[in-house]
Amino acid sequence: MPAEEQRVQPTFLRSIFTALAFCAFLAGTAGSAPPRLVLAPLSGSLDTDAVLRVLGGIREAEAGGALRHVVVELALKSGELGSLMALGEGLFELRSRGVITVALILGGSETAPSTLIACACKEIALGPGARIGALDALGLGQKNGDTVRAWSEAFGRSPVLSQRMLDRREGLSAYHVSAPDQWLLLTRAGFEGLAEAVRARVVEEKELCKPNEPLILDPADTFQYTIASQHGFITYRAEGRSDLMLRMNLVALKGEEIKDLGGSRVFGGGGAGAVFAEFCQKPIMRFLLILIGLLCLFLEFQTPGIGLPGLVSLACFGVLFGTGLHTGHVDYWELGLFIVGCTLVALEILVLPGFGVAGILGVVCILVSLVLAMVKNEPSGPLDMHALLNGIITTLLGGLGAGVGVAVLGRVMLKNRFVARIGLIHGTEIAATSEGDAGTAGRGESKAQWPIGAVGAAETMLRPAGKARIEGKLLDVVAESEVIPAGTPVIVVKKVGPMTVVRVHKRAGGANGNE
Repeated sequence: MPAEEQRVQPTFLRSIFTALAFCAFLAGTAGSAPPRLVLAPLSGSLDTDAVLRVLGGIREAEAGGALRHVVVELALKSGELGSLMALGEGLFELRSRGVITVALILGGSETAPSTLIACACKEIALGPGARIGALDALGLGQKNGDTVRAWSEAFGRSPVLSQRMLDRREGLSAYHVSAPDQWLLLTRAGFEGLAEAVRARVVEEKELCKPNEPLILDPADTFQYTIASQHGFITYRAEGRSDLMLRMNLVALKGEEIKDLGGSRVFGGGGAGAVFAEFCQKPIMRFLLILIGLLCLFLEFQTPGIGLPGLVSLACFGVLFGTGLHTGHVDYWELGLFIVGCTLVALEILVLPGFGVAGILGVVCILVSLVLAMVKNEPSGPLDMHALLNGIITTLLGGLGAGVGVAVLGRVMLKNRFVARIGLIHGTEIAATSEGDAGTAGRGESKAQWPIGAVGAAETMLRPAGKARIEGKLLDVVAESEVIPAGTPVIVVKKVGPMTVVRVHKRAGGANGNE
């Protein structure tokens, strides 16, 4: 027996491998352009591993030769002093290479560790609820304190504010001076040392902090915001990542020009590919892609070989997950979960009898991956429950729509000859197809090659498509109206388009089909 006939290649497994290659291609093309912006989200406690990941990712992005901006998104609760200083030093060194660094401090961050990282960046953005200051809480010591102060002063920030954030022993006040109109930041001793003529021009005094109190500037206070922005400790107030990119005039960046070290891709606007990716992630497009993809996947089960339904299904899910990777809605583990689910379903259909644990787990994996593919990946933020609910509803509606579509196609397209020729027909429809239609559909095929009444045995389970050995030849076949287990004697009853239709051969004397 020839080796190629001994090896049975299940239709659906081939479809899965093709889908994997297709999605991998889309994912690869999404990251083909050299990054111009690196986003580095940091949350929780900063440790050595996180520092190495961030600095390593920046170095890889620099190798592309196009890197211009690095945004460090800070939601830190704590951090090892050595790690904080190492990351600060690495970010500060980017200044000499012409890379603009921006620290985006998010609300809920601990002030001190986030402020230290911000001092090493050229620009500082504060999100809602974020504050800056209290560096003395870290216990930096003289050497590290001088380093942090040097970072701030290199970017033109007030040395007085930097020193007071590091040393709380003296109080600090702001003195509003007329002619010229400005705010002077001075300790009490510093004010006493001013010339009499300058002190005479002071029209207002506001205390920023008392002795032995940490200096923390809160932009929610209009006066403190004015002081922080005028003295270089706030460049932007942003609602979040997208708003910051808008304020930095970076919205023209394409998605592939933005590298997110948090593991997701971020859509920045511009470019035909990025616009297409955003369009495909709209709710109505997701619904249509899921509906058509599942519908064609169901139809593919009903036909032998890889037909038009399988290719359409590959295209739909490839676009859904490929554009999701591009926009940041899909992470690679979600794509992997979808592939695992398809594999389990394929094993249940093609290898294992009945519909048991593997099939149920496969369906669950597929549904969960489709739902999560609609939730934007924000490593530093909480799960968007509204987006999660929309994902659940969209996926369920798509699945129900696909089920209804299968039933409708079974009735509307039953007598359509083009549908029969390309294989969009079910086992239950085959039983209702007349022998005359079968003969017409099979016109051009000799009876010697497709003999009606030839007998053999099912090589794989026919549900309804599969493999059967007919008179010594391994053929793609479709069961007439029932599931046929592997090894069951079968007989060829008709030819419908490209399909050889068989039924159980109850009069056969053996599995080989010889009467």
